[in-house]
Amino acid sequence: MLFEMKKITRRLSIKVIRCIPAFIVVLFCFVSFSIDAQAQLCAREDGNPQIIFKSTLSTLEYVREDSSDELSQKHSGMAVSDVLGLAGGNLDMTLSLEMSGVAQNRGKNLYCIQIKKVFADFIANPVIYIASNFARGSCEYNAVLKHEELHIDILERAHDEGKGRARDALYEIIRERSALPYVSLGALDKQKNMIMHDIRAKLDVVMHELQQDLFEKQREIDTYQSYATILSQCKGWEKKLNE
Repeated sequence: MLFEMKKITRRLSIKVIRCIPAFIVVLFCFVSFSIDAQAQLCAREDGNPQIIFKSTLSTLEYVREDSSDELSQKHSGMAVSDVLGLAGGNLDMTLSLEMSGVAQNRGKNLYCIQIKKVFADFIANPVIYIASNFARGSCEYNAVLKHEELHIDILERAHDEGKGRARDALYEIIRERSALPYVSLGALDKQKNMIMHDIRAKLDVVMHELQQDLFEKQREIDTYQSYATILSQCKGWEKKLNE
């Protein structure tokens, strides 16, 4: 993220606040429901579930439609003309499960839930915003672009390095659920939802750690010194921000 120098100290604190909420929404949308540890468990009868893990790096998106004022309002929550560019993106993981209820010959109309397939996609969605005040190819445009591309490099490395950790966490969480409680026919859907929420919540802990590591690395290049270097490269910042 690149700010005009006069607002750096105040805006950096705002950036910390801005980057976190998008992930918090994901983290708390999936409430952790604990499986009853006291319930009698049934073992799998058909081996381990099939786990399909993908890693997707989306095509880099360039957004040029907003002025510096508009970028400030949308992404920092304040109407000041000092946001020159933004870049980055979150790490995320989509998850879906195929489960079935296997009838048990126990005389009590009980079922064992079996996780058949797990589909997961570890995703990064890189995006660069450059204020429309700066014409493509201008000194100011190129200076902002060069800085924001550093943020994209960090995101892409974090995605590449994090996919192994995300995959291992998924496999471990699924292995922990090789034995699940017996349930009645009427409780099958409820128990399936509980299993999904429980797995998703545990994955979110890992995703939060990966996202926090990414945030710390991104913050390392948003320094007063790096901003000063960028702003010293061109002479027309003030004029173009006031147009």
